Order: sequence, then C-alpha cells, then structure tokens
Amino acid sequence: MPTTSTPPTEPPTPTPGPTPTPAPTPTPVPGGFGVSIEDGALYTNDPLVQVRLWAPNVTEMRLSNDGGYSDEGWQTYRVTTTWTISTYGEYVLPRYVYAWFRDADGIVYGAYFDDIIYDPVPPRGQVRIVLPDTLRPQATTTVTLLLDGYDDNSGISDVRIWEQGQERTAAAWQVFTDTLAWNWQGGVVYAQFRDSAGNESAIYGSDGSEYALSQAVEGVEVTGPESGFTGQVYTFTAQVQPVTATQPITYIWAATGHPTVTHAARMSATDAMTYTWTTTGPQTVTVRAMNSLGQADGEHTIHTGELAAEIEKSVQPVGMVNYGDELVYTLVISGATGSRVGLYDPLDEGVTFERFVVQPEGVVYAGGAITGVLTVTPTTEVSVIFVVRAGVPGTAGWVTDVSNRACVYVPGDEMICRWSNEVINQAYHPFAIYLPVILRE
Repeated sequence: MPTTSTPPTEPPTPTPGPTPTPAPTPTPVPGGFGVSIEDGALYTNDPLVQVRLWAPNVTEMRLSNDGGYSDEGWQTYRVTTTWTISTYGEYVLPRYVYAWFRDADGIVYGAYFDDIIYDPVPPRGQVRIVLPDTLRPQATTTVTLLLDGYDDNSGISDVRIWEQGQERTAAAWQVFTDTLAWNWQGGVVYAQFRDSAGNESAIYGSDGSEYALSQAVEGVEVTGPESGFTGQVYTFTAQVQPVTATQPITYIWAATGHPTVTHAARMSATDAMTYTWTTTGPQTVTVRAMNSLGQADGEHTIHTGELAAEIEKSVQPVGMVNYGDELVYTLVISGATGSRVGLYDPLDEGVTFERFVVQPEGVVYAGGAITGVLTVTPTTEVSVIFVVRAGVPGTAGWVTDVSNRACVYVPGDEMICRWSNEVINQAYHPFAIYLPVILRE
C-alpha cells in the first residue's frame, strides 16, 4: 500500500526588530611619536597655528617654542591643539614647536619637533596694459596684461584680475603668471596678489592707483554749490579720506526732501549724486561712506531760492587787449516786472575801474566790484554799462588776460547768486616784466 507523509509546517516569519546602532570606529593607536604644524605647511601668516600630535599609549603632552625641557606646562594629551608660535626675529627664519609626551607610568618621550616659516607681510605688485599694434574700435579688445608681483619671503603664488565696474570678490584666484591675456572693456584693470603664506596684497590699478586692504574709511568730504535756485539740478561729490581706504566702499546719500539712495560696493574713493529742490531755504546733503573696516559721515548745505531774473554780459572791444586799453562792459538784466534784484560784479585784478556810462539808481562801484539793488522795469531790460582800463596798477606795461562775469541775487541773501556768462580778453604781453611805475616815467 502506498505511503503518505504530511508536509512540514513553515516556521513563522520573524518580525524585524530595530537596526542596531553600530559601535563607533575606534581611534587607531599611533604607531610612533611625532608633531606636525598646519599639516606640514611651509608657511603661515598667522602665529596661532594648528598642531597635530601622535604618540602611543600616553596620557599627557607638553608644547614649547624652544627645545629646553621643563616639568611645567603638562596638559592632557589630544591629537590636535592650537599653539602660538614665536614671532620674534627675522621672518625668513623657521619657527619651531617642540613636543614631549608622558604615559601613565611617568615615562617622558621627546622632544619631537616641526617647523614653519612665519610670513605676515603681504606681497606688492603692479599691472599694466599692453595694447595691440592695431586697436580696432569694438566693445571688447584682447590685450596683454603685464603683472609684476614680488614678495621677499614665501613668494607670489596667486593673482586675481577684474575690471572697473566688476566686483573684486567675484574674481577667481589663479596661479600667478607675469603675462595674461585679457578681454578689455576699456576701463581700469585691477590686480591683487597672494603669497604662499596666504597674505593678500593691496589692490593695484592699471592707471597706477593703489588701494590698501587694511585701511578704514576715516572721513568723507562732501562738496557742491553753496547756493542755487529751485528747479535747477546740482551735482554733489563725496571724497573718502584717506583716498587709499580699502575698497569696495558703499555710499549712502540722503538729502532734504529726498529719499535715501545707496550706491553699494563702489570701487572708488569718490562718488557723486545729483539733486534738485522745489522749496527754498537751506537744504542738507549727507553721505555715509563705509567699508569693511569703518565708516564716516559728511554733509554739505546748499541754500536754494527763487529768482525771477537773468543776466548777460558782453565786452567791447572783443579779442586781444594791451596795456592801457579801455574795455566797455554791458550788463543786461531781465526778469519779472517789478522784481527787486541784487547785482554783484567783481572786477578782474588786471583792470582799473574808470567810470559808468549807464548807472541805474542804486548801482555803485565799491571795494573792487559793481554792486547794488535794482528794480526790473516793465518795458525795458535793465542795463549797466561801465568802463575799465586794462593793466596792473603800479606796473610798467604789465597786462594779463582779463576775465569777468557778474551775478544777480535775491536781495538780502547774497548766497543765492545766478552768474552770467564769462567774457575774456587775452593779453598781448602775458609775460611782460614787472617794473615799478617810476621806471617808465
């Protein structure tokens, strides 16, 4: 009869448990003794260095900048630590770090040492542009840059190049070479050098400029007109002090009645801004200049006013002038009928006032200038005509180029002055010898 069998029962699938946490990899026991500064680097620009130490089965270590042993200064052994090397003496001399080790039985091992050269001095250099023989008029021209970098210790290792309008920090460091092809956009080319110790040089421009990397902004001078008129555009300039302040420099402009404007990361020690006002009175322009090391504020005040008058000036004869010649100046003042206008016309030092030909009421000659307050008439332009004589008083034949211009202003506020055109007469004898009058009589 056939035999039968019952198939075996499958064992149940075990429920997976949590993944066991692996044991940490043990730190291998050093097979010998030793010390290394900055992983064997040859140079450093920082006296605080990282030291790596290895020693088998020790509990303590001791570091020193000289090889003389002392039983003081022991500390718990660790593989890495920081240490300050000596900075005394010539920079080209190596700086040593000595290490001793001690085990649990008090046995001392050492000394072991390593050395490194301390170089805290940045390199110097310059950059020049060599134009091709035929410079074609195009947006970009390939030129050759001559790079002259020098360092008296660790040597030049890298350089980075950028052009005016570009960011220094966006320029990549590359291996130093003394010539380099550059796609020139027509602006100033800047170069910065780095030595093998990591010191970065100042910034050198192809225009001969040099900008320090460690110079804070110490001051800023804001210049511009001291008076003006509503509705007119005026330019103001900010000049950072010192001019060698580290760049880039950010300028924050603010002015009465205007929103703040920021000119960020400019590669220049100067910046400019234009303003116009619709109100009269004192208007203040302020600038904050800042770099990575410091900041400074400066301000300038312009007085704006309303003046419904214009002035033009002419001279007869035009052209060359000789000693003793008479010059006739005519001032034409026009504006809103009935408006009161101040007049100021300082005479050139090379002329002598003679007389008025047309002298409106209130206009006089005093203190070397034609001055006064006039009323603009409803039908005619106001004219002032006067005569001067060319020649430096008290000299024999000395005559210089004669230039002159006048201004009209708001009465009571001489700062609000609108200047006329300038008229010029050139001298026949600009290099005449200065002699006392008595020698020509």
